[in-house]
Amino acid sequence: MNTTNYGSDLYELPIDIERKFETLFIEAQDELFEDGMESEFSKNLLLLMSRYSDFAIEILVYLIIGERVNPAVAAEALRTIGHVKDASSHRRRRWLLERALTSPYSRVRDGAALGLAFMDDPAAIPSLRYAIEREEIDMLRQDLTQVLEQLEETLSEKSS
Repeated sequence: MNTTNYGSDLYELPIDIERKFETLFIEAQDELFEDGMESEFSKNLLLLMSRYSDFAIEILVYLIIGERVNPAVAAEALRTIGHVKDASSHRRRRWLLERALTSPYSRVRDGAALGLAFMDDPAAIPSLRYAIEREEIDMLRQDLTQVLEQLEETLSEKSS
């Protein structure tokens, strides 16, 4: 069990916060992630995100889009941020998920699709359409199409 304390003093520098996220991602490299199960990594990621909301998304963009972390851990992070219920970071989290749809790693693209499904925000429809057109893996293209259909249904329900 991981007992690392990811909280800290009130006056931390952004570089110290970035190190906490990097450490979290490194420690999670050997963790097995199961669909539908909350992982130690996801619990700790949510803790860091709630504590450092101002910096959290920017650090995640740097780590995930910059391909500085293990793709399996990045995918788990993307699934996790899709579950976050925080209006102030919603647009930025959606942008990160949409951007991750262009990752060279299929696992990251899949994590991004699941995160977008969890967010259920029709604003992601254009990005999903673009991702579907470019996706070369049939199974992943089907998954992306399912998310697109879900978001189109959500849009239809909102406009009714």
